Amino acid sequence: MKILGISGGTKNGANDCMCKEALLAAKEQGAEIEFVRLMDLEIKHCTGCKACVMSLFSGRGNMCVLKDDFQWLLDKMLDADGIIFSIPIFEKCAAGIFHTI
Repeated sequence: MKILGISGGTKNGANDCMCKEALLAAKEQGAEIEFVRLMDLEIKHCTGCKACVMSLFSGRGNMCVLKDDFQWLLDKMLDADGIIFSIPIFEKCAAGIFHTI
């Protein structure tokens, strides 16, 4: 079983620590684990061009015209059997980077 941990917090902050602790618990149960910090990636904001939607309808898969790390992250997410999200909450809302992915 593959478990992907995704943290949207600052490096070595509370969200990183919580995510890593959860991953270690999964590892103790025999899971293969991987940790990703969103702040280490280049994720661009969607422009609403709908190229991804058109590529899905044409059967070519999800083809985003923005060249960033999102496709790499999406591949990791699709390959995982489970995902742990650890995202800070600011003003009753998840951090902006989480909304972007």
